[in-house]
Amino acid sequence: MLCFTAGKAQQSYVYTHYTVEDGLRNNQVISLLSDSRGYMWLGTANGLQRYDGVSFRFVDMPFSNPSIARETVQCMYEDKSRKTLWFVLHSGVVAFDYGANKYHYYKIQHGHREGSVQISSIQRDKHGYLWTVSTQDNAYIFDEKKQAFVLYTRFLPEAPGKIVCVLEDGDDYLFGTTTGICRLDYKKRTYYHKEHNPNSLPYLDVPQFNQAVNNMYLTRQGILFVNIWPYGSAAPFLYTFDTRRNQLHEFTDFNVGGLRKTFEDSYGKTWVAGDRICLFDSTGQLQEEIVQDRSTRFGLDCSQLYAITPDNMHNIWLGTNNGVFIFNKEKQKFHTAHFPPIDNFVRPNFEPTDILQTSPDKVYVSSWGQGLLVYDSTLTHLIKAYRHPNDAFFNLGWNLLRDREGNIWMAAQHGRYAILNPKTGSIKYERSDTFDNRTIRCMTMDTAGNIWMGTQRGLVVKWDVKQRQFTRYQDSLYHTNQPLWGHIMDLEADHLGNIYIGTGAYGLLQMDAATGRIKKRYGKDEPENRLPGNGIHNIQVMGDTLVLGTMEGIALINTRTGHITTFTEKDGLPVNMITNVQLINRNLFFTTNFNLGKINLDNRKLVNYGRKYGIVEEAFEQTANHRLMNGRIVVGSVKSLISFDPDQLEDPQPPPDVRITSLQLGERLLNADSILLESDLLRLSYKEGPLTIGYNAMAYLDQDNITYYYQLEGVDPQPVVAGTRVLVNYANLPSGRHTFKVWCENGEGLASAHVTTFMLQVASPYYRQWWFFMLILMLIAGLAYLGYRIRINRLIATEQVRRRIARDLHDDMGSTLTSINIMTTMAKRNVRQDNQKTEDFLLKIGESTTRMMESMDDIVWSINPNNDNMPIILARMREFTTSMFEAREIGFTFHADEAVQHLKLTLESRHDFFMIFKEAINNIAKHAQATHVDIIIDYKKKTLIMQVKDNGHGFKPGSNSDGDGLFNMQRRAQRMRGSLEIASAPGSGTRICLRFPTT
Repeated sequence: MLCFTAGKAQQSYVYTHYTVEDGLRNNQVISLLSDSRGYMWLGTANGLQRYDGVSFRFVDMPFSNPSIARETVQCMYEDKSRKTLWFVLHSGVVAFDYGANKYHYYKIQHGHREGSVQISSIQRDKHGYLWTVSTQDNAYIFDEKKQAFVLYTRFLPEAPGKIVCVLEDGDDYLFGTTTGICRLDYKKRTYYHKEHNPNSLPYLDVPQFNQAVNNMYLTRQGILFVNIWPYGSAAPFLYTFDTRRNQLHEFTDFNVGGLRKTFEDSYGKTWVAGDRICLFDSTGQLQEEIVQDRSTRFGLDCSQLYAITPDNMHNIWLGTNNGVFIFNKEKQKFHTAHFPPIDNFVRPNFEPTDILQTSPDKVYVSSWGQGLLVYDSTLTHLIKAYRHPNDAFFNLGWNLLRDREGNIWMAAQHGRYAILNPKTGSIKYERSDTFDNRTIRCMTMDTAGNIWMGTQRGLVVKWDVKQRQFTRYQDSLYHTNQPLWGHIMDLEADHLGNIYIGTGAYGLLQMDAATGRIKKRYGKDEPENRLPGNGIHNIQVMGDTLVLGTMEGIALINTRTGHITTFTEKDGLPVNMITNVQLINRNLFFTTNFNLGKINLDNRKLVNYGRKYGIVEEAFEQTANHRLMNGRIVVGSVKSLISFDPDQLEDPQPPPDVRITSLQLGERLLNADSILLESDLLRLSYKEGPLTIGYNAMAYLDQDNITYYYQLEGVDPQPVVAGTRVLVNYANLPSGRHTFKVWCENGEGLASAHVTTFMLQVASPYYRQWWFFMLILMLIAGLAYLGYRIRINRLIATEQVRRRIARDLHDDMGSTLTSINIMTTMAKRNVRQDNQKTEDFLLKIGESTTRMMESMDDIVWSINPNNDNMPIILARMREFTTSMFEAREIGFTFHADEAVQHLKLTLESRHDFFMIFKEAINNIAKHAQATHVDIIIDYKKKTLIMQVKDNGHGFKPGSNSDGDGLFNMQRRAQRMRGSLEIASAPGSGTRICLRFPTT
């Protein structure tokens, strides 16, 4: 149980607190670890979790037994050289190789059996041994061959007692055992202890160290912390031993309890956590006890402490039975006064309005509702409270002033004020009609000792200390109840006899204290004396410099040169509403209505101070600030007083480098650690996506004060300001290699030391590969060549058609015309001698002329492109058949398959097809003596089939009577890449079948 009684030094700190409501699986946080990557690991009573400053992630270990992942995590260790995290559970030990994203489970062989054991620590020493140590049992070392933790005696000689803690001192070991401290000489394999101390090691001769050891720790400065639990004692005792000076220090009167964790921080201080949390300096002297404070909203509130560890930002994490608490002691330079009661005085509902220190031992505070309060210089003890018993308006204090006689003036509500004589402790309550019942908000004293007061609704009143009378000053619109000045918010006098009046609506007025004349005005609408705003909250006079806190920023006026410097939101202020200003050297401290900050006037850098610096209450609505005699600044918030030493405020440090915490492709979560540890290159297919990148600086207490920037080169033309967002999504990434960059800045404008980068290699789609472009070029070239060849072939085909037509014309027409010419000559010779022969020649001339005309008609018809479609061809075939058979009384049937209607033949095929058909019909009409003909045209398997069958007398194929007609038909069929079958026999009719492909 944690005890929080008086220690050497006690101070309250402000904690960030996480519980199950914030994502913890269990409020019992048993162990803590900050790894080298910045992650925080929390071992709870219900499993392991990882925290990155944004969310808690449960680590669901991929074992066949799911209960392993839900066991209590007793302790943890990171083996950085092997990129492995070790987690000790009740049933065994889990090793997590975060580089390969693999988990391994190992048993602890407890004696000659396997079982659960209570383990307090796990660590690897410089000799390569991986230890697990139990405060109740013994020590174990990992056996690589057995793949289990075995009793340490398998590798080292047995110690005089059971080992409960292991320390390294050079090449040797210091063991804390159940019989005291012993040292193992690693090379000689020899133990030194109280019974065997040939080298006279001083700490082995300390009688207190010859008892059961509970825990030990050795600092870099050689300070040995020893937690001894004597037999029969109710609690252990703490000792420190300086091994360099051989000095022992006992803390027997200070019950720290059983030590659970001890570590040395980066400042050389040692943290000891047991039933108490104590801080020791580098010499082993108790410096401070971290106390519990359940009375404040951000205090430490727990009854059991299990673990303590620092993180990458030097924050201290406490694992307790009430979740985890985090704070940074070195940064918390701001301290809040809680105003505890004194004697029987009831704590007030405190809202300070002004602070004034007139002596080293007293600080006066005016309050809203509780009158005038007097505290000691530490602001922790209330000495006296002055409250009017009957008139509550006197207890509504606004401002404090010390006059030349040492009296304390307090301005109050409705024209009231109080004057306290600190010497006698007497207080006078006064009211004057001079103030028109207006609230007195502010006061100042001029060089003559006169008291100047400013009221609400625009009244300035001077109390003349010599004449003992009031003089009023107001603007020209005061009597209209709508004063030009508005409220008088603050008054300040300088050493040159000027009174500076801060108005609520009319800027800053410079008044001559002797005459009451307004000499100069500064305002938002003044071209020569421009201010950021006309509402003045606070004025500070520092020699020739006026510092103004306004409703629209900060202004510094050099009254000698007239130069005005301003700071607004554009310059980094969180808001323009400034309630307090305090200039110290070249640092300007200020408050807004919700935070406290500092501006370095040399570099204009701004620092915002919040909870991590120890500020609990961040609302500063009143103008209440004062610098104490010890140099500390006190500022009033709405509920308390906050004090700090400006000289102790450290310059802000840059945030840690940003880490890539997650990579996700669509719904698939990638192992970012293994990818980035191996090559810093993520290879993606062009089909994969979208890609979601998670990043985080893991600044923890600073997380809300971090602004992130990222850029994916080749996609984002400029860096993107992400604010506090820690995820970015990219869809349809272009192919190629891209560099993702991410960095951050804290609220002080400091950037992380390095820009975090990793590479993305997005594969090009096949249609963007070089070989595809070559293939396309080859295809285009091939198509161009094919087009060229087609054109050439068409030209050749056209030329062939022309030649064939010319040949046909020459053969048919030439022979026919020759015959006509011969028969004409013969007819001429016989015209007078033999009329009958002349008539026969004329008849033959007419037949030849008709045949020549038909042939010419066929040629012209076949070359006409309008006759390319099959229906026109079939129609001509029907027409020709009718013309041939009708006069000879030959019946016929003409059937064409529907598929034939959609065919389209080439010019040459169309001509040959029709000429074969025509020759067949001519032969039937002239020679077959048939009475019926069947004509069938089909289209099957891309082949056009034409059958012509008659019932004539037939003939014997191959006889001399075949003539040239059948030969020409065969020749045309072959030219069409087809076949012509002629089946006939005398007395059986004739069947002609033409087959030719259409493609």
